[in-house]
Amino acid sequence: MPAKPYAPSHIGSVASTFTSMRIAGAVKDNLVTLVCEELDRLVPSMEAATLDNDAERKTLDDAQRTRLNYNRTRELMIDRIEHVESVGSAAVQGGIEHLEKFLARIIRHCEEAATRDRVSTIKPRHLEIALHSMGKGNSPDADDEEQHEEQGIEEQG
Repeated sequence: MPAKPYAPSHIGSVASTFTSMRIAGAVKDNLVTLVCEELDRLVPSMEAATLDNDAERKTLDDAQRTRLNYNRTRELMIDRIEHVESVGSAAVQGGIEHLEKFLARIIRHCEEAATRDRVSTIKPRHLEIALHSMGKGNSPDADDEEQHEEQGIEEQG
């Protein structure tokens, strides 16, 4: 038995995030058809790309990119919730997108630090520099400075 298509109200809710205009019911119905037709085009190409990458693979994958694992991210989010009972699919997808952007930002800063050192490998010192430049950690030099400042205060006080 084939899967039920999206509900027009759901497609309408998602589509409404891309516009400030209201969307007519007939348009929502047509959007359901259009999205399902796009899946008809998308899935076979994703399937072919998945098998091109790994002929033994049994699960459809996005061959264009590697994403954070959905189930692991969901479990990690569940471990951290305090005021609600569960984590919805949209929250997991939003969390994955946020974490991937965060990771990309860290790596971009690390890459800049490694480039300044004229090396082609991101090393722990580059991560420290990146985190410091992002305001998320201390650079080794800052730690040394803080220790010297603390020693100076202790000697004076």
